[in-house]
Amino acid sequence: SITDIITSQFVTMNLYKNFTFLFMLFSQIPLISSFALHTGRFFTPSKILRAVPCTTRPRTNLVAKSTPTSIPSIDELSADPFMKQLSHASNLVPLLNNEESMDHDILLPLLKAQLSHSDGIRGFFAQYLTGEGTTAADDDEVPSCLVDAMNSVENGDELISLACMNAIMPTAMITMHEDPELSKASKQTARRGKKILKSLLHKTGTK
Repeated sequence: SITDIITSQFVTMNLYKNFTFLFMLFSQIPLISSFALHTGRFFTPSKILRAVPCTTRPRTNLVAKSTPTSIPSIDELSADPFMKQLSHASNLVPLLNNEESMDHDILLPLLKAQLSHSDGIRGFFAQYLTGEGTTAADDDEVPSCLVDAMNSVENGDELISLACMNAIMPTAMITMHEDPELSKASKQTARRGKKILKSLLHKTGTK
């Protein structure tokens, strides 16, 4: 089960490696005033990490608001460092909220490029998993274009490892938060993270 996978990963992962990863993450985000270990959310004064909120269905046509200059290039998505990946993700994630209006053949290579390396993976899911309101991350199924991108990258093991952490951390914070709103936010992030992990494990045949 997903719970067993998360528990196993949490127990068997090298803790030093996990904390080293977290230290590296924190050291690369000088603008972030608080992270999941404190709030369960990403925050920054410039709101660079804030996904476009969608609170009603059907969703508004976010694609129409995206200009060609706001969509990052394949080269940028493949090579830019973590902070820039966060900005790139802020332009890509809203497109998934109205997937029907975005050409699958255009969006797929962009997602594949961003998910092809660690900085891109972390930048993308920092946006995707913590978006406020009701977003594509809350649908019953992971957006098909995102599933296709995750299933086609060569660094599948790295993607699964980070997906495990994205499910473990907010799950742990649900009961650690004393503020009900922060606990609720962590629960939403954990639910979204588990959905991504389940999709990845489904490809490998793990139930």
